[in-house]
Amino acid sequence: MNVTERVNITGRTGIAALTGLGGAAALLLGSLLPWASGPDAGRLVYGSGEGPGGVATLGSRLGLAGGDALTTLVAGLVALAAAAAMLFGARRWQRGALLAAGAMAALWCLLDVVEAGDITGSDGSRVDIGPGIGLLLALAGALAVIAAGASARVDPAHDLLTASAGIERRSRHAIDRDVVADLQRLVKSGERRLGPDHPAVLLLWLNLVEAYAAVGEPQRAMHAVQIFRDGSERGLADDPEQRQLHRIAGAQAIGVLDPAGAARHAEAVLQETGALLGPEHPYTRYAVRTRDDLQRAAMAGAPMHGAPMPTPGMPMPGAPWP
Repeated sequence: MNVTERVNITGRTGIAALTGLGGAAALLLGSLLPWASGPDAGRLVYGSGEGPGGVATLGSRLGLAGGDALTTLVAGLVALAAAAAMLFGARRWQRGALLAAGAMAALWCLLDVVEAGDITGSDGSRVDIGPGIGLLLALAGALAVIAAGASARVDPAHDLLTASAGIERRSRHAIDRDVVADLQRLVKSGERRLGPDHPAVLLLWLNLVEAYAAVGEPQRAMHAVQIFRDGSERGLADDPEQRQLHRIAGAQAIGVLDPAGAARHAEAVLQETGALLGPEHPYTRYAVRTRDDLQRAAMAGAPMHGAPMPTPGMPMPGAPWP
């Protein structure tokens, strides 16, 4: 499991996920229990039949035997999957799935609750029945699923990182101007939704550094590095450890353009990191490794491809945990 995908059972999203799981469980259990109760519940017939005078009639739709519970059963499975995934962070599709599944199941159950006492028996007479425990439990579960979907708070940062990961997969074989355009659109969307100094947005600027370099636009690549640096200084002003980590990332990003210059900058960042965090701190050791990699790239006279892709609040890929 990725370190960014930790189970969250606290806060608004965690409570919504647990509510959704409970509602989905009630919906599934209710679908399996009897949907009819009362003295004439045993007289119900299901499916098509033949009434008085040879007139074709339809039997009860209640429960699994009647078929309506199959619909709520499917809705419960959808809600269960969406709520379970929400434990790792709320996304738009999860919220939509919970609302759609809950609404469909609730409307289905309400319809059957209303019609439960208006069913014709096999002899054409009205049967004395009411909503069973399964129907009521399914209805309660459906309402809980709706409440979970309505209260879930979508995580725009994770949406942004997911979209970025999709672009990165596309660009593994080749980076072209379509990739650059997609990243630019994603940056604008992230700045609008999260602000220009949000770590997830800064991550996109790092992606753009390598993308600009790959399509032969070094000036725009250096501009992207500067935006990343400035945003990191502002956004992480109160977090010196993460700020140093981003400074290391900025030095490594320059390596796709100027390995020798990046190595010199990485040396300065290393000295700064060691003085601030100590020589044995994991980030200091990571700075040493970054500097050494850049020096080797400079000696080889080749750009150091693969700008770091930091996850907000987490170490760089390959960096040890503190």
